[in-house]
Parts: sequence; structure tokens; C-alpha cells
Amino acid sequence: MNKRLNGKKLSRRDFLKIAGVTAVAVPTATGLGLLYSSRGADVPSDIESSTSQILGSSSTGDQPILILVNDASDSPFGVYLSEILFAEGIISFSTARLSEFDLERLVEFDTVVLTAGPLTREQAEALTRYVYGGGGLVAMKPDIALLPVLGLRGQEQDSDLGYMITEGGHALSAGIVPVSLQYHGAADRYLMDGAEAVAWLCDKTGRQKDHPAVSIHQYGEGWGCAWAYDLVESVILTRQGNPQWADQERDGFSDVRPSDMFYGWLDLDRIEIPQADEQQRLLVNALNFLSQQKKPLPRLWYFPGNAKSMLIATSDTHQNPGWAVERVIQHAEKYGGSISIYSMPPNYTVPYRAAQKVRWWLEDLSLMDEAYFPSPSRVADWRKRGHEFGIHVLVENGYEESWAINWQRFTGAGYGLPSPTTRVHRILWKGWVDSAKLQERYGFRMNLDFYHVGDGFRKPDGEWVYGHFTGSGLPMKFIDENGRLIHLYQQLTQLADDHLLNLHWGGTVKIPAEEAVQVSQSMMDRSLAGGYAAIGAIFHTDPFAVGEVWATEEGKWMDGTLKYAAENNIPIWSAERWLDFVEARHDSMVKDFQWLADENRLNFLLSLPDFRSEGMSLLLPLERSAARLSGVEVNGRRVEFKEHILSSQRYAMVDVTAGENSVDAYYR
Repeated sequence: MNKRLNGKKLSRRDFLKIAGVTAVAVPTATGLGLLYSSRGADVPSDIESSTSQILGSSSTGDQPILILVNDASDSPFGVYLSEILFAEGIISFSTARLSEFDLERLVEFDTVVLTAGPLTREQAEALTRYVYGGGGLVAMKPDIALLPVLGLRGQEQDSDLGYMITEGGHALSAGIVPVSLQYHGAADRYLMDGAEAVAWLCDKTGRQKDHPAVSIHQYGEGWGCAWAYDLVESVILTRQGNPQWADQERDGFSDVRPSDMFYGWLDLDRIEIPQADEQQRLLVNALNFLSQQKKPLPRLWYFPGNAKSMLIATSDTHQNPGWAVERVIQHAEKYGGSISIYSMPPNYTVPYRAAQKVRWWLEDLSLMDEAYFPSPSRVADWRKRGHEFGIHVLVENGYEESWAINWQRFTGAGYGLPSPTTRVHRILWKGWVDSAKLQERYGFRMNLDFYHVGDGFRKPDGEWVYGHFTGSGLPMKFIDENGRLIHLYQQLTQLADDHLLNLHWGGTVKIPAEEAVQVSQSMMDRSLAGGYAAIGAIFHTDPFAVGEVWATEEGKWMDGTLKYAAENNIPIWSAERWLDFVEARHDSMVKDFQWLADENRLNFLLSLPDFRSEGMSLLLPLERSAARLSGVEVNGRRVEFKEHILSSQRYAMVDVTAGENSVDAYYR
């Protein structure tokens, strides 16, 4: 436990005395530098809250799809429709406000997706002419003036069912889970007047199938597809919880967490299904049908390569020593993975932090034992090995004040700025999205606070349930009450050791590690089978620091989960690496989209931002009407493709890389 300095044996107490003098009392350049750098970085200032960042064209050149955001709507959420398409890999679209759009330009687009809201007579007539002339229209909670176009009649608001179920055997519903799925928000009851039902409004049992939830109708030369409820609003409320329950402790698990907004909001019998994602995929099925009347609609696959799931590995460390963190990291590396370490900053004063830095310097020279907190050089080594080292904020004493203090402590410790993803201690949450907006202000771009823990995930009969309590396995951005996108992705943490295991500080379910591994495997199996999800998992550092009994149990669960992922070709990534891929996929652009009918050739330029991980996969429909894809060229070179099925749609999967990808797809 003792070290030597210049040949003299040095105790811990002696060291602290010397270090304190060196860092504080001696007015040398080195000492002043340590003091100054230990104060930490300034707290970021507020960001602008304009909506100009939301609307505009997602891509350039001729696009097949137009999103028309109805700004006359009572709902501010219409702008989120673009995020739904991005999440589903549809990037060939433009976005505009209905009030500002030149209606004569509708004919430039194959398909128009109209968000909910009332229409003027001029707007309704223009959309009617557009569909009659051969256009495709998807309308959310359509204005009554569009009902003849959509093959519907009658309009009666419904507020008591809350479920929809697809029509078995209908081509547009193929591949969607054939059980009742929750939606949130009011729906309109229509009677069909020529339309076909793609899905029905129903109760939980699937009964009361009298009114369509989704319908399709041919009108003139075109097609109209109607959504009886506002899909956009429903996806947001499913993902972010009930805003009326913000700041309420509801689930019996002490203090306010995101899960409180879902207690009584989520049907626990449906938690295994990514319900919001399934309904988004139903929308894409409709877009595929409408698009194929004109040209094939490409999309980007959810995950890198041909992976069918992701395991996002994380670990919260509560002022644990570096050697304990190293053990967690080595478990991830054993299976070829990377992991996010979220570290609670040392709660030292500025002089003590300066003294700690001297100690770390002596550790690096092997002159002292390892300190209780990892040194900046050790953190730099972890980052060099591909792992993430970020901040885990203790917010017990006021949310904003706690963030400011922890920010300065973390940056003042010499770790540099925190990485761009985060999770707060005890996953405490403020407001509906107040916490998200504050984290956005600090420059974070992915959040893992929506976390599966507590008695709220237990049925009245005692059965514990596992799955996607936000109704989604895909990361998507938050949106606030006023319709402003928050540039922070919500990544769910579906697997939590402090929920499953009996750890040294307790737990919720308290099952042995072997049973917890079965829960992990079941989650991954459902994703591999078509419930595609990025599965967030937390493996706390603390059990490795407090004793071998706890370390052994944690290690068993961690190894069992990671091993199963590796065996099933599920990438094990840190949240930071995952964020890099998600942002690049989201920010991809399509230019010069064109269908050359004489050649049966689809041509476009796909531009992918730089990203650190392996390439993305482009999905091209295998069939268009009676033609089949016969060949694909990328940048003039013939490429091989694999067949892939997504929601019953058959695709060709093609590898693409960062930069410009000129794509030619030939149909014969």
C-alpha cells in the first residue's frame, strides 16, 4: 500500500499532504495550472428554440414523396412525421408547410402524406384533383371534404377503444403483428363507402371491427389512404408517455422517473411488441404500395450490415476504481464489443481535484497505488480501445444546479468534455421533456434514461414482463409540447441488472443470473424474428468493485448476454458508436431521384455522411409491378445483393459506404 518517492517510503496520508502543497500552496506555473484546469469547463448557454430547423427539404432534387404539414391543425406534432420516415429508412422525401406550399406543384410528387388538420376549400379541391389525376395520398385524420376521395362517409369521434388490428390477408397489412395494438389520441369513426379496410378500430380483444383504422381506396387514376387516428401524435405519446402525468410519482418506485408516465398508459400485455414501430411499418407498407404505381421506393436498413438487432452495452459507475471499470470493459472486449461507461464525477473541491491530478501523475509513473477514481490516462486508453467514457450526473439536489456542478466536476477532473450520450443517476426525470431539453443544451445527442425498472412492470397476477415500454426498439428524437424537435435521441434501456438481479444494494425481480440471461436471450430472439430493436443493456460497475460474490453474479449475466449476442451476429456497441451510425443514417440524402421508364431503371445519388463504423445497407424493392430487379450498380460497378424481407416486402440488400453512392437499379 506504500510507495517510494526519491527513495523514501510514502504513506497515503503523507502523499495527500505533499500533493496538497504542490497543487495549492506553491505558486509555481505547474501548481497554478493544476488549480485552473481543475475548475472545469463553463456551463453551455441556451440554444435557440426556432422551428426553422425542422421544416424544409430532407433531400434535394426530384423526390417521390411530399410531406405536407398542416399548420392549421390544433396539434403541433405534424413536423414529427419526417422523423418517423427517417427512422424507417425512408429518406426520399421533401417537407413543406401546407399554408406556404404552391398547390400547383402537387403533380411533381408521386405520393403526398398529409398530417392531421382542417382544409380550406381550395386545398381540398387541389388534393382531390391530384388523386383523381393519378397521385397517391395518405391522410391522417382527414378533413371531411376528403372523404369521397378516400371512399369513406360519416365522421364520429371515438375516444374509448384505443386499439387497432390489421385486416388479415390484406396485402398492405402483411408482415404486421396480427394482434390488437395500442394507439393514443382520439380516432374518427368512419363508414366505408368503397374503401377497403387495411386495419380496424377495436378493443383489446380485437372485437368491434365496425370502423376502419386504416383504409385504401382507388379514386380516378390515383389512390387515397386514410388513417382514422393521428399516427404522428400516437407515436409521440407512445414513446414519450402521458404528458399529463409529468412530474408525478405513480408506479410506487420512489421518486419521479420516465417510467411513471407509462404506468397505466402501457398495456403490459403488449410490452413485448414494439407497437409504435409496427404502426410506422404499416405506414411504409402503404407508401410502398402507392409508390410502386410509379417507381420503386428505396430505404435504408435499420442496423449496420445485415444485422437484425443491436445490443447497446452500458455501465454506470458510482465513483468506482479504475480496475473495476477495467473488468467490465474486458467482459465486453471478450465478445468483440465496445461499451459506454457513465461515470459519476468525484465530488472534490477544486484544491482536492488538483491534488488528485498529482496523484494520478504519480500512478502513471508507478510510484503510487491506483486511486479510487480512474486517471485521465486510463480513461484515454479506454477511449483509444473504442469505448465511451461519459458523465453520470447525480441530480438529487435540484436538476439544473446539479447538472452545472457535475459538469464542472467531470471536466475539472481532466477527462475532457463528456461523450455525447448520457444517463443520469437513478434515472430521475423532470417534466415531460424538460430533462431532454436540458441535456440537449449541454450538447448531448442520445439519452438512455427511459429505463426498465420497478414494480410498474409487474402484472396484477404477479407476472413480470419485459420488452419495449415506449412501444419502440428504434432510437428517435424527442419533441416538446410546442412541436420543437429536441436534437437528442431517445434510446430505451430494456435490460437492467438492478431490475433483474439481486445485487448488493438490492433489486426488483431478484432472479439468478442464469434466469436473467434467459430474459436477455428472449429479447434478442424477438428482434431477430422481426421485432427489430436496438436493445439497451446496463451492466453496473459497482458489483465488480464490492466483492467477488457480486462480481461473479454480474459477470455471469453479462457474459451470458454478450455471448448470445455475439453468437447471433448482433453487434455489441457503445451508445456513442451507435449514435454515430444513427446520426449518419438520419442525415443521409438522396439527390436526383429519377425513374427512366424506357430502360426500367431507377437512378439516384445517395450521399452518406462520414461515420466510424462499418457500412450501411440500402434496401431496393425486388419487384415493381410485373418486373423484377435484375441488377444493381453502385458508382458504375456491378454489385451483388442479398434478398431480405421487411414487413413482407421483399428487398435486395446492397452495401453502401460513406460519401457519394450513384445507384442504378435495373428491373426486367
